[in-house]
Amino acid sequence: MKHIAGAALAIALAFPALAAEIPPLPVTSAVVPVAELAGATPAAVSAELGAPTSCEKSKYGRKCFYEDGAIEVVFIGGAADWFTIYPKDAFMTASSLRQLRLPVDQRPAAETADVIRWDGLGGVFEVSAYAGEGGRVSYFYVKTRTP
Repeated sequence: MKHIAGAALAIALAFPALAAEIPPLPVTSAVVPVAELAGATPAAVSAELGAPTSCEKSKYGRKCFYEDGAIEVVFIGGAADWFTIYPKDAFMTASSLRQLRLPVDQRPAAETADVIRWDGLGGVFEVSAYAGEGGRVSYFYVKTRTP
């Protein structure tokens, strides 16, 4: 999905008239408890997030899309490991981590205008919030166990 988001932005910048024809990306306001889902089976993730919209084979394992693609989960070795979440109205602040049911009181390991990254947050290997428009998060990328 992030490749789609980047492609959509490139098209919108190059061809403004086409921008109106690009459908909006799916977003979610659901709470996605990534630390609790880390290492979970596909069945356990589906019990929390609902049935996947679709799944596909990826380089690292099976990738499933939930809520019409607003949530992506890569299962490495059959266990939920990498998450990409496209939040609705999350701002580029630590408080937005509540949507991932993660603590909000840890200082970031790195912070630029484009990304804020936390290491070891709530027992999760790495959490990154990538900037979108208007000070909002475009997407969260979470690696729970595998770098």
